[in-house]
Amino acid sequence: MRLFLFVFMGLLATVAQAHDTGDARGTLRVAADGTVDLELKMARADVAELLGLADDAPDGALDPRLGEVSGRLASWLTLVGEPTPCLWQDVQVTPAGVRGLAITARAACPVAAELVLTWPAASLTRLAVSLTAAVTPPDQATQWVVLDRQNPSAIVPLRAEASPGGGQFLLLGFQHMLTGWDHLAFLLALLLACARLKPLLLITTSFTVAHSITLGLGVTGVVAVDPAVVEPIIAASIAIAAAAALVRWAQGRLAWPGSGRPSPSVALQVGLCFAFGLVHGLGFAGLLAELAPTLDAVLVPLLTFNLGVELGQVAAVAAAFPLLWAVGRSAAGRPVVGALLVGLVGLGAVVAVQRLMG
Repeated sequence: MRLFLFVFMGLLATVAQAHDTGDARGTLRVAADGTVDLELKMARADVAELLGLADDAPDGALDPRLGEVSGRLASWLTLVGEPTPCLWQDVQVTPAGVRGLAITARAACPVAAELVLTWPAASLTRLAVSLTAAVTPPDQATQWVVLDRQNPSAIVPLRAEASPGGGQFLLLGFQHMLTGWDHLAFLLALLLACARLKPLLLITTSFTVAHSITLGLGVTGVVAVDPAVVEPIIAASIAIAAAAALVRWAQGRLAWPGSGRPSPSVALQVGLCFAFGLVHGLGFAGLLAELAPTLDAVLVPLLTFNLGVELGQVAAVAAAFPLLWAVGRSAAGRPVVGALLVGLVGLGAVVAVQRLMG
């Protein structure tokens, strides 16, 4: 039991570290004369790895080497403007959000009909770093590209009228849900406290409604909350949801999947999930808001991204619930559920403190 808990905590900690990294966000604005202004936001851990620092390097080891970003940026993100490469100049690195860095730069590209973006950084790191970027050509609608190890390049038309494509944001929302360790951990805490699908449907629906509300409000700028506030609360929500279930588990009142126990009233869980769903929605909005700078351009991405998140949630529940049911009905069901809940409490609490400390 203790060995299982130790291994589980270690795996969750690894997943947590992986998801807090590996997701770069960029905006590129192209002027009529071909000048491209870049803002690239990355986790400090990703920048450290791209600069060749070891995993066990102390936190302060990155700061003296930030000056190297200027010379290395071209190997992370390359631009080609039919057919001449664009050179990055005026590279600046500043702190951004929770444990992040903002890299700004300017490139002089030849005036061309299209811009070719390549993201070699996806293949340079042990953990793949994807890039989601909004590209705004002169007098054109913002276009979105998602670059990763499987699709490291994209061609962006600069002269033809372009409309935002929802397919990429549908995929982005789906991937964000299934790779977002914090959202998945919160969902696991909910699953462990539901013996049947019907009450689980009520609980996850409240979560869906809540995060859809704040996702829309956050992306459109109606509500703006500092990520330094949102991210610790999201981590804390995992600990609180798991702790509430753990108390009932210790009292012998928890009905987990496969336990065969009747599900009690879920009114408290529905309210709790709705409240924390509002916060998780602001977390979802943080990614999308950076990539959709105007209300006119955000409607299609907002709808498709939210749909992708819901599809990801349905896929996660469909995959996890049968597995939890099989484990929960076995002789080891009760100790395994207890170990999972203890692990989730510890994970959420530790990460919340880390995020508060920056």
